[in-house]
Amino acid sequence: MRTVSAVSHFFDRLRTRRDIISFGQRGVEASAPEMDCFNTIADNLDASVRTFAGESVPDRDAVCAEADPDITARYFELVDTLMEEPVNVLGQPSTGEDLFMLLDNRNHARSQNPNKLSTYLPLMISQLEDGDVTLLSQVVGGQLPPVVTPDSLLAQAKARGLSGDEQALVNAAATAARVMEINSDLATSAIGQLESDLTVQAERLELAELFDDALEDATNALATRDDRIAVGSDYLNLRFADPEPALLTAFVVAHFEGTTRAQLISLMAAMDEADIARVFELIGLDNQALEDAVEGEFEALVYACQEDFVDGLNSAEGYRTETASLSIGPAFDAAMTAEVPVFYTICDEVFTPAPRAGWPDPVDNDATVLLMNGEIDVQTSYAWGAMAAQTLSNSRNLVLPESGHGTILFSQCARDITAAYIDNADAELNTSCIADLRPPVMLPDGTMHPLPL
Repeated sequence: MRTVSAVSHFFDRLRTRRDIISFGQRGVEASAPEMDCFNTIADNLDASVRTFAGESVPDRDAVCAEADPDITARYFELVDTLMEEPVNVLGQPSTGEDLFMLLDNRNHARSQNPNKLSTYLPLMISQLEDGDVTLLSQVVGGQLPPVVTPDSLLAQAKARGLSGDEQALVNAAATAARVMEINSDLATSAIGQLESDLTVQAERLELAELFDDALEDATNALATRDDRIAVGSDYLNLRFADPEPALLTAFVVAHFEGTTRAQLISLMAAMDEADIARVFELIGLDNQALEDAVEGEFEALVYACQEDFVDGLNSAEGYRTETASLSIGPAFDAAMTAEVPVFYTICDEVFTPAPRAGWPDPVDNDATVLLMNGEIDVQTSYAWGAMAAQTLSNSRNLVLPESGHGTILFSQCARDITAAYIDNADAELNTSCIADLRPPVMLPDGTMHPLPL
């Protein structure tokens, strides 16, 4: 049950967040006074979607405007349609939540392909509206975005007509990349031999992990959030007990019924003493992961509940009102909104508001500040940087395409700019590399159309 936690719904990743690092949206430790950040959680998703084919800019590219009109509204309408009527993709049903997760996954650097998924999203939406799953199948199957290889880089360099010196640099880089591939193959071979040597041990571990995975699936299938929390609580409490089959049996019987209970008990019956010990070892590992998650969520609640929900700021009603003004359709909105009031209730039940004097006042300062914003960040909107910059007179506000939460994790360009700023905060920054982060968009005829920054 390695990924089961007290809050299991996908939307929780959007709202149990910590955007309080150095300067927040309203200066320090808080959001801009003119915007209730918890009411506007869905706005961040809407803003990310509007980057499709340049719809986020006032003077939208004319070619894209003609090829993909109203792409944001159509995306959310398609999500709603797929929530009700999934399509078959590579033999599996694909729902509106899956289409949402394509965007949400881009928000995390660990899931990033260095090539740009945004290139294909507008045409994918058009295809899905017609019942065509070609592009979606290629994305799910890993064919898109294409993997960059040394040969593909050389081909691109030749097509651009580089000078002799520039081509020599590209050739050297491609050679280095091939050496890295060879070393990677050698490492893979060594790992394969190690896996072969550990076959017996792996088989032993596999049964315990199978039980743990089956338990996770069973927990996720429970009807209510309270039921899932109860399972997670009792499961983690087992870490204090000695490894005993009877304790696992009692736990399964207490929380599951019917076929699910029978399947879990059958797995337990196949386990020996070492397997049971491994299950309890996994419980301890799970507990550490959950402790980390709970600590992070609690720290966010300390700030949010004591300040962000006072003086009429942020409420379940405010969230619903704000979300109603967006293009999000009713089915997807219902899926997100279902658990939102729970978060506000937690604040009411656990914390007493204790706002500091002047806590929503923006920081008015002439200190040198660099604001880095990821354009596809669905947790903390890239628009918040401009709001913070309003009262930071010596600030530079940058928005980087194809970058999510934690902007500098997504590109060497972002890291170079940040490093240059740290080296000399007062020097002029070279930000020209940002233009290279904007991917082209694939038009209905298959051609690639460049977008302005």
